[in-house]
Amino acid sequence: MSEAATFLVKYLREAGFKTASRDLGDCFIVSAQRGSNVYLVGISRGSMVDVYVAKVAVPELLGSIEWSCEAIEYSPYGSYVLEKELEKLAEGVVRNFEILDRVYRSSTQRS
Repeated sequence: MSEAATFLVKYLREAGFKTASRDLGDCFIVSAQRGSNVYLVGISRGSMVDVYVAKVAVPELLGSIEWSCEAIEYSPYGSYVLEKELEKLAEGVVRNFEILDRVYRSSTQRS
């Protein structure tokens, strides 16, 4: 699983994001920032199938709790990427950043 987090961090940095990652044992959390937007990604291995599972979330919708794999996993706000290939996983994560911006951030900016 560390190979997925390492690959994602490298991919995001090359795409212009500032990143940080943390190994929490059962998963990795990667935070990525570009401009004023911050994203969280929880990365783990699938328990039923052999794929990488990435849950992408925006931290402002998690509330004021400590970021953990469970907090990201059980948040109703966010989206999943399930992939066997690391390149496709990273592309899916970035695509989900854009989707989350349109769905969550654009609606809060209009309020």
